This record gives sequence, C-alpha cells and structure tokens, in this order.
Amino acid sequence: MCSLKTEEKRRKHADYMREYTRLNRERINSQRRVRAAKKRLIPEWSENKKRVDRENRRKNIEKYLATEARWRDKNRETIRQRLREFKRINRDMVLSRERSRRKRVRVEKGYLADGFKEWLVAKNGGKCIRCGYNEDAWGMDFHHQNPSEKRNTISLMIAKTKDSKAKMSQLAEKKGELFDEIMGESRKCVLLCRNCHAIFHHLYGRKTRWDETAWSSLSTAQPCVVA
Repeated sequence: MCSLKTEEKRRKHADYMREYTRLNRERINSQRRVRAAKKRLIPEWSENKKRVDRENRRKNIEKYLATEARWRDKNRETIRQRLREFKRINRDMVLSRERSRRKRVRVEKGYLADGFKEWLVAKNGGKCIRCGYNEDAWGMDFHHQNPSEKRNTISLMIAKTKDSKAKMSQLAEKKGELFDEIMGESRKCVLLCRNCHAIFHHLYGRKTRWDETAWSSLSTAQPCVVA
C-alpha cells in the first residue's frame, strides 16, 4: 500500500513538473543561459558548484543510486540505442580505446612481462611459416609439431609470469625455472598465425604430427585460405 502511495506521489510530481516547465520555459531557459555564462566567465563558481554537488551526492549516495537505477530501468532501450549510435559515429575512437583496454588488461593480468611475447615470437622466427604474417605478435600461435610431446600450453605458461615487470635478461634470473620451461616448450613448436593455426586443426585435427602432413614441406608465401 505504501509503495502504491509513493508511486502515485511520484507520478503527480512528474506531471506537475512537466506542466511547470511548459508554462515557465522562457524563464528556465534564461536561468540556464545565466548559469552557462557563469561557468564560462567565473571558473571558481563552476568548481565550487561541482564541489557542492559531489558533497551532496556523498551524503545522499543511496538516494542518488536508487534514482539512477530507476532511470536506467525505465530507459534501458533508449540507453542501448544511444550507445549503438555513439559506437557507429565514433567507431575509430571506440576501437582504439578497446585495443588500449585489452592491452592494459593483458599487462595487469600478467599475461606477459612487457614485450615478452614479442621477444619470444621474434626469437622463433618472427613470422608465420605458412603465409609469412608478421605484423603483430598477438596474432601468432605456437603449434606443437608432435602433440604427444606437448607438456603445457605456452600462452598459459607465459601467464604465470604475472607481476613480473622485469626485462628479458632479468626474467631469466628471477623466473629461471619457468623461463627455461617456456623456452624448452617453444622449441617443440612451429610459428603459425591464428588463421593458419585454425585452418591446420580444421584440416588435420589435433592429434596429427606435423611431419605427417603436407604442411611440413611449406615455407612461406602460401595464401592463408582453405584450398
């Protein structure tokens, strides 16, 4: 019952505010222009207002959060449409931010000490042995030539270097055992780009030895497509 009364009061207040805004539109717009001029001409006024607003929000945080949650629930579809439109208009900026975010997450989660995969890929040839791709180390995979000799996944082993910000020479000292294990495992592998790696497993499955396939005679410059 109390909830119904609250909703009724909220609805009446919303109707009243809409009518008040309609009748006093010119005065409201004038006040907005004055506030905009103050923000532009008196920076201290703007900073002071922001400080007061932050303080009020801090004191009444539960009320603010409840109001925002109600607004989001009521305007969920509008929010989605605006977000889609924003991503469409600012596609390049959104993609750039997403790439930066993913790179930051990789570093924070410790997938690599800075530059470690780039270094490891370069040490193993630096390019896909089938198609010659060499633009980005994050597009490269280490494929085990003999599946029965595989002891671990290199990407998971690299993830164990978490929190290591050391350079390559320091990594060998601080993470010596793990470093040796990664290097030993990489010697069992050939370097393929993600596309070629997926194509290989599509054609030959996951238990076929490298030297038992037609790919073992390939060098580079082969088209990265399924023939």
